[in-house]
This record gives sequence, C-alpha cells and structure tokens, in this order.
Amino acid sequence: MTSAGLVALLPDPAAAWERFVEARTVMENPGMFLGLEDAHRAFLAALGELEAARILGLRLPDVADAQIGRVFLACSLNPDGTYSGSTAWALGWPCEACSPRATDPYNQKRYPCRNPRGHAWGQVWDWERYGHRECGHIVRSPLAPDLDTARRKAAEKCAARAALAL
Repeated sequence: MTSAGLVALLPDPAAAWERFVEARTVMENPGMFLGLEDAHRAFLAALGELEAARILGLRLPDVADAQIGRVFLACSLNPDGTYSGSTAWALGWPCEACSPRATDPYNQKRYPCRNPRGHAWGQVWDWERYGHRECGHIVRSPLAPDLDTARRKAAEKCAARAALAL
C-alpha cells in the first residue's frame, strides 16, 4: 500500500537486485558485445523495480547500490551559497562516459549510466581544476523520481546550508 492509499504490486526487491547485478555484470564485461542490448534492457527493468521499491519505502537487500533512486547533481553555487545550476546523472540514464569509446566520435552511443556519483564528483573536480572557483561547487544526491524534483531538492538543501552559514 502506498502513502496515497493505492495498492502497488512490485516484484521482490531481492529478485530485482539479482537481475540488476547479473545485467550489470554483462554490461561491464560484454565479451564481444553479445547480448549487450538485452543486458541494457534487463538492467533498466530491474533498476525501475528497485527505484519503485525504494520510493515506496520497501527494504532493498543490504548489499543494494546506494545510488539507486538518487539523482547526482554537480551543483554550481551563487556567491551566497545558494543553488545556481547543475549537471545531473543517475543510474540508467543515457551516458556517453559509461559507453565504450567509438572509433568514430560522431558515432558515439549512450549506454545506461553505471557510475553517476563518480561522474558528478568528476565534474566538480574539473570545474575546480580549470579555474571555475568563483562561487563554489558541491555534489547533491537527493532521492528523486525525476530531474525537476532532484533540482528542487538540491536547491532547498543548498539554501538551508547557506542560511546556516550566515
């Protein structure tokens, strides 16, 4: 039963986790890329079930990836510490960084993201490294079903942190 009083039928999160791990294993070691598209579909289906379970408050297996259901935002901050803008990643979103490098750069495909936390921290590190330090940067990773909600939550968290700093 959801918080809205609706009945939700979901597969067992433990079974979804097993399918998620199996698909991710194929994605990370695809051999000659046999079955890779099937692995992508299985990964995204299992991830969707796990995200739904997390949003509904069901317990995921203890070994489940903490990134499930989170949107990782590399946030730029205004001079007062409030949210200015962000670049976002989440597990399963189309991602060039998680794809094998194409020999033709104009033919680069996007595969489901497997490392959103690393991409967000890498972006902040790049901003800092190349001199974009005027206002500061931070990574926020709210639980959120979509990008708009994640950005709203990140802005609220940055505003609360800025208010504490005053």
